[in-house]
Amino acid sequence: MAAGSLWESGTIERTYLQFNISAIPSNAIITEAKVGLFFKDPMSYISIPIYVVVPLAAYEVKEYWEEASLNWNNQPVVNSVYEDVQTLSGDTDKYIYWDITSLVQEWVSGMKANYGIRLADEDETTLDDGKHFSSSSAPVGTERPKLIISYYIP
Repeated sequence: MAAGSLWESGTIERTYLQFNISAIPSNAIITEAKVGLFFKDPMSYISIPIYVVVPLAAYEVKEYWEEASLNWNNQPVVNSVYEDVQTLSGDTDKYIYWDITSLVQEWVSGMKANYGIRLADEDETTLDDGKHFSSSSAPVGTERPKLIISYYIP
């Protein structure tokens, strides 16, 4: 999976993620929630590090979507204000985390429906360099996307 504006081809890539949080009681107080993606260097096989800095933001998805049929023309609506932004550069083969604590609290309490998040370039009008991440079907389980949630029951 990838996100960002690709300067080489002029295309834009976005990643959509959704996690099942139904096991968390609706009265839980979320103290921290962060989504983690394993940042991969797609050019690592030629040993040329990528140093283009890209600010990638996590946006709330506001309507239903299906992974199997999602394409550029039927993307769901997202919030125009991001939950968190992380600036990525050439330091790969590690997890990058976006803080989505407030959003997860709203999902758990039922204030908002959990349609997941979209990861995209903060400014898609500027072509920079897309960033690549391991997907949920990655052969190495420790590199798959994850949602880490800390909470307590009052």
